[in-house]
Amino acid sequence: GVAVWGGPVAALLREAFDAGLLSTGVSCVDLGELALPAMRFAARRLRLDGAVHVAARGERVTITLLDGKGADIGSAQERKIEDTLAKGSFRKVKAADIADMLNIGGISMFYGNELFGGVDKAQRQGPIGIYGPDEALNQQAEKALEEMGYACVSCSQDSTLQDAVRRSVAERVKLGLFLDNAGNDFAFIDEKGSTYEGNRLAVMLAMAAMDRGIAAGTVPLPVTANMHFEELATGRGISVERTPAGRSDWLRRACHSTDERMCWLFQDGAYAAMSLMETLAKENMELSAYAARIPETFTREQFVECPLEKRGLAMKTLYTQYANSEALGGALVTQERGRVFVTPDKQTSRFRVTAEALSQEFAEELAMSFRDIIEGIAGQD
Repeated sequence: GVAVWGGPVAALLREAFDAGLLSTGVSCVDLGELALPAMRFAARRLRLDGAVHVAARGERVTITLLDGKGADIGSAQERKIEDTLAKGSFRKVKAADIADMLNIGGISMFYGNELFGGVDKAQRQGPIGIYGPDEALNQQAEKALEEMGYACVSCSQDSTLQDAVRRSVAERVKLGLFLDNAGNDFAFIDEKGSTYEGNRLAVMLAMAAMDRGIAAGTVPLPVTANMHFEELATGRGISVERTPAGRSDWLRRACHSTDERMCWLFQDGAYAAMSLMETLAKENMELSAYAARIPETFTREQFVECPLEKRGLAMKTLYTQYANSEALGGALVTQERGRVFVTPDKQTSRFRVTAEALSQEFAEELAMSFRDIIEGIAGQD
C-alpha cells in the first residue's frame, strides 16, 4: 500500500513508488492522501504485507516504511533494503506479470468511525487546544474530538511546541495537543504550560495504558525512559518491556501488542488526547496532577565525538569495565543514584550519552563523567 500527505511533491513521489513496485511484480494499493496514523490503521485493516507513506512539507520529504501491523519496519529489514538498493538487485518481471493498480479511498472516514464513532456524544470537559503547523492535520484531530463531544480550539500558526505552550496558557485549555510530521509526532501541554514529549510522553502514555486496561500484562518503554517506572508497574502486576532508545522501536512493540488499542494510544495524538481526557474526568484531576503520579527523574544527554576506528574499542571498554549489561544496542551502566546509557549514533561518528538520576546535578555529573571516559579512549594512540 502507498499513501501520501502534503501536496504535489508527495503525490509525485507516490507515482514513482507505484511505478517502481508494479514493475517488480508487486501488487500495489493506492490509498490516496492519509495522515500517518490512518496509514498505520490501513495496513492492519487491509492486511497489507507492507506499506509506504510519503510526507512532504516545504523542502523536507519523509518516507516511512511500515509492516503489516502498521509499525515502522525493524533495523534488520532496513539493512536488507539498503543492501538491495546498493547492489541494484531488483526483481524484474515480464510485462504480462505486472499487476493492475488498486485504488481504495475513504480510509480516513473508516479510521475515524472506528476510533471515535459509535459512542455517547454527551458534552465532555474541555477545551482541548490543538496546535501545530499543519492546518489539515489539526482539522482532522479537531473533527474527531468534537465528534466525541469535546470543545476544541485549533490553530495552525504555531510552528513550534514553544509557540503552542504560550497559546495554550493564554487560552486556558485543559489539555494542549501539538501535532507535526503528518501526525507521526505529537506532544501534550498541561494546564500549567508544562510539556510532555519524547520519553516523558512515552511514560505518561504507558501509565494511561495501565489505567485504561490496555497494557494486557506488559507495557513497552524506551530503555532511556524513567528508570523507576518498573516500581509503579510492578505494583499493578504489569511488567515493563524495554525497547531501544528512540520512538520507532517503542511504537513497533506497541503496534504488535495483543490489544491493538495500545497501538492507537501510542501513535495517534487525537486518540491519546481522548484517552487522557476520559481518565482525567474519571479521576477528577488535572493533567499536571496525573503526571505527578509518575516517579520523577532527571536526564542529561550529550553527544561525544569519537573517531570511527576507535568506536569498537570504546564500546568494548564500556562493556567490560563499566556496564552492567549490553542493553538494546548500547552499554547500560546502573548505579545506586542513577544510570547511563551509551550508544553509537548510526549516522555519525558520535556517541550518545543519556544519563538519568534522581537529581539534575547528578545526571549532569554522570553524563560528564562518561563523556570524559569516551574522550579518553578516543584520544589514545
